[in-house]
Amino acid sequence: MKRPKPAAIAEAANYFGSQGALARQLGVSPMAVSNWKRRWVPVERAIQIERLTSGEVSKEQLRPDVFCLTAEVAVEEQC
Repeated sequence: MKRPKPAAIAEAANYFGSQGALARQLGVSPMAVSNWKRRWVPVERAIQIERLTSGEVSKEQLRPDVFCLTAEVAVEEQC
């Protein structure tokens, strides 16, 4: 299984200005956001982040194990 992409979490935090600001937008603790760098972002949070960032950080970036980025990825990795 693929590992989480901490860059996508960092991109979401940068969108809001900080990890703490991202946590406030999501209604979670900053520690929860920090944990997502090592563990998967919950699917419902990935969808929420995509909506809050107007698609700048996609659910596919946050959870490539659940959502495929492209048709090619789906074929190659049987996503």
